[in-house]
Amino acid sequence: MILWVFYTCSSGLLGQTNRLEVQLAPIVSLEDFSWSIAGNLEGTEPNILSELEWENLINAGAQLGFRYKVSNRFQIRVRQILAATISGSVMDTDYEENNRQSPVFNTKEDANRGFNIQSDLGITYDLRLGNKMYLTPYLGVMYSKQKLSIINTSNGLDSSYKPYTYGPAFGITLGKIITHHLEVAFESRASATKYRAEGDWNLIEELRHPVSFTHRANMYSVNAQLSLIKRLGKGNLALFLFYERADTDTGIDTVFFEDGTLAFTQFNGASRQTFRLGLSYNRWMW
Repeated sequence: MILWVFYTCSSGLLGQTNRLEVQLAPIVSLEDFSWSIAGNLEGTEPNILSELEWENLINAGAQLGFRYKVSNRFQIRVRQILAATISGSVMDTDYEENNRQSPVFNTKEDANRGFNIQSDLGITYDLRLGNKMYLTPYLGVMYSKQKLSIINTSNGLDSSYKPYTYGPAFGITLGKIITHHLEVAFESRASATKYRAEGDWNLIEELRHPVSFTHRANMYSVNAQLSLIKRLGKGNLALFLFYERADTDTGIDTVFFEDGTLAFTQFNGASRQTFRLGLSYNRWMW
């Protein structure tokens, strides 16, 4: 049955070109990321015990994409993003009282190492809205993994925090053809994913290494991308600006001690904000 459906959708494209499109884009992004924990599982004593805030993280890398036409309307899309962190800082603060009162520890360190990996796979269906507009719904799955660093070479501090997410995503693209060679497109996606993270505080001898603690929660994100597209024969050149906001709900923070004991407290949540700029070249290969 599956083979019959695939054959039926593809039969109208047999002998035609422009079935597989490849995209390559250099990208640069600016990102802020933060999380905090409470003093106990009830979220009190104090309600914010420790807070980490990464600011002005600059990531540079590439975006690779594929689009395969199953039929004139159905398409399979794959996207992979690989980026390295080249600049940034992190603030680490501990508090004694509720609402960020009476700080007992505060330090600002470098965060100029790390990486960001994002992958998504989905299907789209093209809908024409007249001769010059189109609407394309998207349904798929996504996975992301990141490494955030806390570095101070003078005292040997080389800690890390590694969050990853996975789950379903959906969205739409709305495009308008301005001229025969120029169009503009607005794309938005939302996701509801599992959030998992592990950290390694390398200078604290009482904690286990390389996994000193873990976080578990759910993350919800919304993004938007605006693209200006110039058609060039069998390909096109696109300048795009991307924004994403992602937040988790509350969850569980588990600390692993070197002697084998565990401690639990409330994970208040994580928040991420990303701006990304890219210039992509897309070309139909066959």
